[in-house]
Amino acid sequence: MLVTDDALLGGRDVVDVARRAVAGGVTSVQLRLKQAAPRELVRLARLLRGALAVPVLVNDRPDVAVAAGAGVHLGPDDLPVPLARSLLPPGTLIGTSVGTEAEVVRALAEEGADYWGIG
Repeated sequence: MLVTDDALLGGRDVVDVARRAVAGGVTSVQLRLKQAAPRELVRLARLLRGALAVPVLVNDRPDVAVAAGAGVHLGPDDLPVPLARSLLPPGTLIGTSVGTEAEVVRALAEEGADYWGIG
């Protein structure tokens, strides 16, 4: 998974960077731009969805994910996975951040996340 970052992009075009990453083997893209406004995130997520043949997820923002037709990745301070699942369209890809083995079990078995990420 490519996880974008404001500072690491350094002004480069996120769609171009994502295309290159997918060409290199990335199988999903998480749009994580902490400095971007919600409208900009929606615009970029839609562009990524149109440009890529892999899942696109929006970091932390179920509202932006819905508006863009994308999945969402939730951190420990975001909405709980079950609540996000109840708000998002059926079939929306939902991931969550974990830090321990117990959190992995909870995320997948109890909360119903589609995947977990650590890092």
